[in-house]
Amino acid sequence: MKGINLGQSPTEPIGTRIRRLRRAAGFNSREDLATAIGSPTVTAAVIKNIEAGRKADMSVVHLFEIAYAIGVSPLVLLLDFSHPNREATITGLGPNFSGATNNDLDDWLTEPAAYAPLAFGTDNYRELLPEVQQMYVAREYRIAGLAAKATVENVDHARVNMQDNGRNNVQIENHLEELRIRAAQSEQILRITVRTAESLGMDLTERD
Repeated sequence: MKGINLGQSPTEPIGTRIRRLRRAAGFNSREDLATAIGSPTVTAAVIKNIEAGRKADMSVVHLFEIAYAIGVSPLVLLLDFSHPNREATITGLGPNFSGATNNDLDDWLTEPAAYAPLAFGTDNYRELLPEVQQMYVAREYRIAGLAAKATVENVDHARVNMQDNGRNNVQIENHLEELRIRAAQSEQILRITVRTAESLGMDLTERD
């Protein structure tokens, strides 16, 4: 598997960051962390070499396993968010990444971090690779689903408040109507997202 060069931040080497976050997560020793990970490929010796900066690169498996065990996003290990606008220092990156800041790489790795609902309805979207289209739709489905659920819960909460305060409370009634409209919009977006996912051959089945 292609490795990820660890590099070194002007303020804190990534190995040092991993050691600090490991301890903050309650793993006082590398052995404790290795035991929690439970993978033969991520031993205490491997973690020691990463933290000491002796390991030139870290595989994606190492990155994922360590980040998951200590309870952070892999991006927290890779990027120095204490200086988001400083040039990222992942050793080995070529000229395409010259001048790229920690924020730039964060935006790229989480794209689309922020986008208008139903971005996949635009011409630009239709020109993207199917795999990229699927990424957009998967994220839209997740966001739309959460929004629809939250709106329904807010409607129920507003109804309870209206009952507690009397049905003549105009302010609560107006708020409830706004929530109903928002719920309908969320459900519509969700339905469109599901149809788009089906057209792309995506499986949106959720695990029990």
